[in-house]
Amino acid sequence: MSKGLRVFGHPLHAVLSDFPVALLGTSVLWDAVGLWRGEAVWWSISFWTIALGLAAAVLTALAGAVDYAAIPQDHPAGGTALRHMMLMIAALCPYVVSAVLRGGPQPPAGAGL
Repeated sequence: MSKGLRVFGHPLHAVLSDFPVALLGTSVLWDAVGLWRGEAVWWSISFWTIALGLAAAVLTALAGAVDYAAIPQDHPAGGTALRHMMLMIAALCPYVVSAVLRGGPQPPAGAGL
């Protein structure tokens, strides 16, 4: 499949996908460090890591949508791409909820910080 969004012959969606995975994955680490150390700066780092991860996920999803649109309607890859898209949306939902509930980079109320 040579259609879709490509840079130097490589699919852009695959390249961009590393950023949300790394950013959202490390946000859990920063939360754990915040709990362990009891310092408010780690909650701020975690919030901004989630915010950047979600922004990167939007860009990645846009590139993936271009690739998805390039798949012929009767191609067997269409079903796999649809399942991938639904799974990624479901995986992002807890991070969206977390970012909304946090309401900003301050530590959670009652954290004793």
